[in-house]
Amino acid sequence: MLKKILAAAVTAATLTTCSVAGVPVQASTADPTIKHLGKTTQQDGVLTLYNYNVSADTKAAIKIEDSNGKETTYNFADFYNHPQTYNLGKGIFSSSTWVTMGSGGGGGSAPSINLENSGGKYEYVKIKLSDFSSYFNTDGSHTEKENYVGNHKYKFREEEADANGNRFTSVLLIYSGGAVNHVVPDKDGMVKIYISTKPGDSVRYATTFNHIIHHDGSVSYGGGGGTSGSYIGGLSIGDADMNGYMSISDVTAVQRYSAKMEDFNSAQIRCGDLNGDGDVNIVDATLIQKALAE
Repeated sequence: MLKKILAAAVTAATLTTCSVAGVPVQASTADPTIKHLGKTTQQDGVLTLYNYNVSADTKAAIKIEDSNGKETTYNFADFYNHPQTYNLGKGIFSSSTWVTMGSGGGGGSAPSINLENSGGKYEYVKIKLSDFSSYFNTDGSHTEKENYVGNHKYKFREEEADANGNRFTSVLLIYSGGAVNHVVPDKDGMVKIYISTKPGDSVRYATTFNHIIHHDGSVSYGGGGGTSGSYIGGLSIGDADMNGYMSISDVTAVQRYSAKMEDFNSAQIRCGDLNGDGDVNIVDATLIQKALAE
């Protein structure tokens, strides 16, 4: 049994609390942009890698060290225009992963991948990143302060050199169950991703940045930072309160919604509807409790 990991969650909507007894707590009614594009299934032990809006010559890759200590590097350029699956076998899971940008391009750590229970149903969706996490700008980029050049918007791709010869490169991976999505936000800040619909399977992202900066006749090499596995709230089934992971607070949120003491936006309704009958009610609260007990 793998340990359940609870981490600080990245949320797109925060409940407004009220201390007066009996007064309904109103959730954010703003609807995050999520479009349902399709569904698929996969078996346990399968790793699925997917690209969205990336170039054919992308240098992004991930290196996986499995539970047997074997290391394998997967280059996203090998299948840039379609999903690619690898059957690594039941009982195998990644003890560590590493996001890379190719030779000399830097890299960073990323979430481990559990393939022991990666089987099940997956949903193919299109989302606006900034609606689900304040980490992202409205165009899907992320701003970091860099030495000598000030704030820079990383666009999660290899960028053209600016007038001073400065070059910036970044990678964004989104993890869910046994799926790893390598994405570049489009002009509207949207990405397409595969996400697990198994209750409690979190959706997380990892980023890594690299820059080559020219300043006063010298060249500075360095990384702009990154994140190794932050949670995205409002996408994981069971995460009705949009805090990034399933917990007892989601049971409470569904109970309050059922009692008309709390409003849900469309993302919360999707996450709270565990039995998929189109309604969020006390049955779904019970299903969340059962999933937490497993």
